[in-house]
Amino acid sequence: MMLKVTAEEIARALGYNYSGLNDKIITSVTCDSREVTEGSLFIALAGEKTDGHNYIAKAYENGAVAAVVSREIAAPANLALIYADDGVKFLQELATWVRSKIKAEVIAVTGSYGKTSTKDLLGGIFSAKNACVSKGNNNNEIGLPLTLCRAAEDTEAVITEMGMRGLGQIKFLCEIARPKYAIITNIGTVHSELLGSKENIAKAKCEILPFIPNDGAAVLNWQDKIFLEPYLKDCKGEIIWYNCNDSKEGACALARNLSSEGSSFIFKWQDYSFKIELTVAGEHNIINAMAAIVVALKCGLAIDEIQSGLKNVGLSGMRLKTEQAKNGALIINDSYNANPEAMRGALQVLSMYREKKKIAVLGEMYELGIYSKEGHEQTGKAAYAAGCDYLIAVGEMARDIAGGAVQAGMAQDKVTWVKDNKQAISLLRKITDENSVILVKASRGMQMEEIVREIMG
Repeated sequence: MMLKVTAEEIARALGYNYSGLNDKIITSVTCDSREVTEGSLFIALAGEKTDGHNYIAKAYENGAVAAVVSREIAAPANLALIYADDGVKFLQELATWVRSKIKAEVIAVTGSYGKTSTKDLLGGIFSAKNACVSKGNNNNEIGLPLTLCRAAEDTEAVITEMGMRGLGQIKFLCEIARPKYAIITNIGTVHSELLGSKENIAKAKCEILPFIPNDGAAVLNWQDKIFLEPYLKDCKGEIIWYNCNDSKEGACALARNLSSEGSSFIFKWQDYSFKIELTVAGEHNIINAMAAIVVALKCGLAIDEIQSGLKNVGLSGMRLKTEQAKNGALIINDSYNANPEAMRGALQVLSMYREKKKIAVLGEMYELGIYSKEGHEQTGKAAYAAGCDYLIAVGEMARDIAGGAVQAGMAQDKVTWVKDNKQAISLLRKITDENSVILVKASRGMQMEEIVREIMG
């Protein structure tokens, strides 16, 4: 649900020409005709592979009451049309306008990795509130505006991710979203190919800090303090550290108890000290949860609301999702994306299946730049440290994963390099049984969910 406005009100507010207008209230905004529901505003984007204008009729059939178009088209008489040369720019302007109309507190999550999981944890905590949470990893110049456009007058919080692939992009997203609270999950090596160094990655992520108002806060990972400190002066709000070694420094997690089913810990910060139970596995998710808890407390949520929300949270798709294959093998589908740090977190989860035959299927990691060879080798060493019984390295760059594992001491006959998913599937069918647990993880471009589908049967 969004603001109660008509297409005419939107067109007038943003200064666009329009025709065939009606008085129907817009209930949602989408760029995908398959997501159109009754009352939608459909923005027809012309891309390299497909043109949204070809789906105007389908959008109307699905319930669209208005469409944004960049050229004259034949349209149903009672479909309102707004004319915009650039549909993406229109969407961004609409989101900026919506932001100016709502009173919700905007919480923005950025960082090299863990953004979506942290956003999901926040979504769980705020589930008892009227919160608008970004779907999946809608974190770019299209996804973030779409999230904001879902906010209504009575929305209490908007929780969104901010991704980037270069300098200036976080700043641009902040100009639309105007966050009150920011989380920078970490400064990692992903995007080094584009930005050259972790120092430049920190510079890009810290573009969020000048937008935090006096009554807001930036929640930052203590372990990355050396990279973040040069930019702290730009933040007008409170600086709060988490993932600290001691509660005197900031928020920390004590008495950590990890298992393949989840984890528990004592959250300690300032005068707060209470137990948290998570249904998502991995020490990295304890760290993500710390940041989410700090923001929730700053927003005034009660401890029992936080505890209840985190106990029932679920992560977005292809993120440590456990599935059972027909032959009884357990699959940990973490195939959405990867970087060296996230690989170590996933391998730690795999290591907890002590009585199982542990198989790691690890693919290439992109955009690591100067850290690529080292990052892949370190991942192989982490696979050995996790006690993997078999390692399948997929893709050309993954040769270094295999090499790193052997260097660390893993037997060569337990390490196999394959060139693609098809070969990985063939090998898995030979070595898996009902006692196997299989971790599948790589960068998005590897599309290793294909392996999961085939092994699932």
